[in-house]
Amino acid sequence: MRILIHVQHLLGSGHLVRMRQLAASLANRDHKVDLLTGGMPVPGSVPGVREIQLPPLKVKPGEFNQLLDSDEMPVRQNYLDSRTATIHDHLQTAQPDVLIVETYPFGRKSIRSEITTLLKSAHAQPFRPMVACSIRDILQRRTEERQLKMVGELDQFDLVLCHSDPEWIALDDSFDCVEMFRHKLFYSGFVSNDHNDLPCPASGVDTGDGSNEIVVSAGGGAVAEPLVYAAIGAARKSSNGSRWRILIGAAIDAQTYGRICEHLPGNCIVERNRPDFVELLSRCKVSISQAGYNTCIELLRCGCPSVIVPYARDGETEQTQRARILQSKGACITLHESQLNADELLAAIDAAIRTAKTTQTVPDLNGAYGTATILEHEFEKFRKRKT
Repeated sequence: MRILIHVQHLLGSGHLVRMRQLAASLANRDHKVDLLTGGMPVPGSVPGVREIQLPPLKVKPGEFNQLLDSDEMPVRQNYLDSRTATIHDHLQTAQPDVLIVETYPFGRKSIRSEITTLLKSAHAQPFRPMVACSIRDILQRRTEERQLKMVGELDQFDLVLCHSDPEWIALDDSFDCVEMFRHKLFYSGFVSNDHNDLPCPASGVDTGDGSNEIVVSAGGGAVAEPLVYAAIGAARKSSNGSRWRILIGAAIDAQTYGRICEHLPGNCIVERNRPDFVELLSRCKVSISQAGYNTCIELLRCGCPSVIVPYARDGETEQTQRARILQSKGACITLHESQLNADELLAAIDAAIRTAKTTQTVPDLNGAYGTATILEHEFEKFRKRKT
C-alpha cells in the first residue's frame, strides 16, 4: 500500500514519536510510507519512510489557540496557506491508497482548515484513499456538544484507530459518544517501541547507566521544569545512596538547561534525552516521570517501580486519567502536581519501591504491529467495495 500520514505536534513530541513507530512498522512490511509532520523538527528518522517537514507550528503551554512559528511569532494566514499548498501538492503526487490523519477530529481544532482541505482533496481523488483517524488511548474531556460535532466529522473517515488495549483503557472511559461510531472503531493495542518490530532506539553501547539509579524524565520537556526542580531538591535530601539521572527534553532551551545544571548535588546528573531511554528504565531502581502516552507504555514494558506526576495544568485531563488507571492496576504511584515537592517525592519513591509487584499484568503492547494488520485487512475490504 501507498500510505500518507499527517501528524501535528504542538507542545510535546509524543504524537510524532508514536506515528514514527507506526510508520516504521508499516515500512517493515514493505508498504510505501510518507509522513507529513507539522511540528518543530525532532531529531531522528525512520528507515524506509520519507518524512516531509512542513513549515512548523508550535504553541506555549495553555495557549493552544495561538499558533506560533519556529521563532515563536504569531503565524500569518500566508504561512498557513503555504502548509496547506504543500500538503495538497504532496497528496496529488503520492496518490496514497491509505490516508492516516492523527488526532483530528478529536483535536487539532486550530488547524481544522488545513485538515479539512486535505480530506476534501482526498475524497476528490479518482480512486480515493481509505481514510483513517489515529488517536491515543485517552481523549481530552469535552462537552457533549463538542463531542457530537466531532462525531459528525467522522463521516469523512472509514475507520478510527485507537492505540489502546480496551481491557486496560477503553475509549468509552474518556468519550461519551463512542456508540455512534463503534462500527468504525478498531483497537490496535498500545504502541510500544518493540524491538521485534521496529528499529531499536538503543545506542548500541551498554554503558551500564541506569543501574540502581533514580531516572527522572519528562518527555519533550515543554512543561517539565516543576518536576525537574522537585527532583533536584529530592536528590539533595536523599540518603539512600542512589544516583539521580535527570533527562531534559529539547523543548527546554539552552539557557534554562544551563540554569538547571547549576549547583547540582553530587549524586545528581542532568543530561539531554538519550536514545537508550528504554535501557535506562530496564535497569533503574525507580522511574519518575509525567504521564504521557509514550513514557507510560515504556514503563509498562520495562515493569520498573514508577512514580508518575501527571501534567494537570491548563485544564488538561488526559494524563491524570491515565495515571489513575495505571495506579489502579498496581503499575505506579501517582503524585499530584499540587503535592510536588522534595519531601513528597521521596515518600512516593519509597511507596513505589515497597508496592512494586514482582508479577504484573501487562496490556497488549503490540500496537504498531496491530495497526499494520488492521490497515491491511480493512484496505482489502475497502478495495473490493470500490471495485
